[in-house]
Amino acid sequence: MRPARASSLAIALLLAACGGDDVEAGDGETSGPEPFSPVRGDLEITSIEISQSVVQPIYRDGKVVDPTTYGVPLIPNRHMWVRALWDPPLEWTPRPLVARLHVEGPDGEEVVYDDRESEAGNPPFVVGKSQPTDLLTSFYWRLDPEDVVPGMRYSVTVVEPDPDPEIPESTGKTRWPREKNTAMPIMPDPAKLNLYIVGVHYDVPGCSTDTSVLPEDELDAIRSGFQAWSAIESNGVTIDTSLSVDINSPTNVIELLSVVGPIRAEYADIPDAFFLILLDDCSVIPDGILGVAPVNNVPPTLGDSVMRYGAGLWNPNDIQESVNTAVHEIGHAQGSQHAPCGGAADPDPLYPHENATLGAQGLDPYTAQFYDPLGYTDFMSYCRPYWISDYRFTRSYNVQTVLTAFAGANMQGAAPAPTGDTRTVLTGIVQPEGETLWWVNDSPTPPEPSLDAELRVVLSTEAGELELGTDTRPLPDLPGGRLVQVPLAEGIALEDIEAIDVRGALELRVSEPKIVDARTREVHVREPG
Repeated sequence: MRPARASSLAIALLLAACGGDDVEAGDGETSGPEPFSPVRGDLEITSIEISQSVVQPIYRDGKVVDPTTYGVPLIPNRHMWVRALWDPPLEWTPRPLVARLHVEGPDGEEVVYDDRESEAGNPPFVVGKSQPTDLLTSFYWRLDPEDVVPGMRYSVTVVEPDPDPEIPESTGKTRWPREKNTAMPIMPDPAKLNLYIVGVHYDVPGCSTDTSVLPEDELDAIRSGFQAWSAIESNGVTIDTSLSVDINSPTNVIELLSVVGPIRAEYADIPDAFFLILLDDCSVIPDGILGVAPVNNVPPTLGDSVMRYGAGLWNPNDIQESVNTAVHEIGHAQGSQHAPCGGAADPDPLYPHENATLGAQGLDPYTAQFYDPLGYTDFMSYCRPYWISDYRFTRSYNVQTVLTAFAGANMQGAAPAPTGDTRTVLTGIVQPEGETLWWVNDSPTPPEPSLDAELRVVLSTEAGELELGTDTRPLPDLPGGRLVQVPLAEGIALEDIEAIDVRGALELRVSEPKIVDARTREVHVREPG
């Protein structure tokens, strides 16, 4: 995670419950409110927008927006704001109007919804042009997840709740985008997020905490943070808190990787899950590194399941910042580098917007708060305040659909160990200034090492030197830091390793390395309920 700051500008704690255009719709059943007469005068709907965290126009200036130009995918089974922005003509009588959203399901049945203000008994008073960041100067709806499905179609009509015969009938449209319902291209693949929080019973002089028993409101904050900043279905975050460890000596977030990594390897048969270890170190305002996680491969693979983990500090005095840290670190585990802003290390060269800006307006799917695309930055940056960019939202969906498809997959033989290799993996955190941390664990899906990787490792023993390929991954929150994995060949005993030389992009030598055998650590498993 980025270095700590005294102030926390962050995500609001969201504690609320968390085909082609030219194909005409067939006849279907319709249900909804009683009909009114069409709007009189020549009111124009200039834009219809949706948002599931990032605003995406689907109709603009008289035309349906080509779905191939969308900045974000439309996620199935996720809450969706729909807005229709109006522009009355110069000769216009200001008055209240009712807009209706026609939603046709894939079975042809149509449901009609009055706009939210009309539904509440206060039809919008249409005067002047809609403002882009003011819901109350537009017609708007919030669709429930079960309404947002592949194959759905839509249109918007505007009607007069109290027609005035003195106002001429409209000579233009009273239904948008066209006279028949129009396809809304909802993506076909489901996306969810499976999170295991590894709690820490931390007991050192001056500090005794336990993150294995976080209060329900704090778990709700975590769930809401992931929900808002991930392109997944509503109520799509599953959190398991059954795992915990005891730590009775002072530690830090970097060392936590050597704890959670081996635990993740033990649960390689849960290929879709992210494991996040959280530590409350009693800091009133945590300083330094708040979290760390390796950047994983995109697209994700089954055999890479053991690498989906991260570590973070949990500060009950600042839940917002703690949630930011958690989502940021899992972002790395999803394969995201930093958005380039604030001096963040290992910036993503493909990030499309200057200074990590959003690229599109944000709109919270629960609170309806707008986020200025130039005033907010992507949460994977080191600049603030945060929201999620169009680029990040799209990447999130692409990763989570793959992982969701992995759920329940058979991991037998997902990554068999090469001939002559064991499933014992030497893992190290290597930093440019020479600091290293080494541990070893058993992995049922060992990485595929390469001598052409960014780093190589030479192990020195009494029998001589052995150069080994590695699997090397960035640790962006440790500038220049790397996570190195070395599958050990048969016949290499930990106690025989006299020195470790790291070669390649970093050059350093570790004499008499201290290698933690993580296989001996006890992990507590709490039964459900």
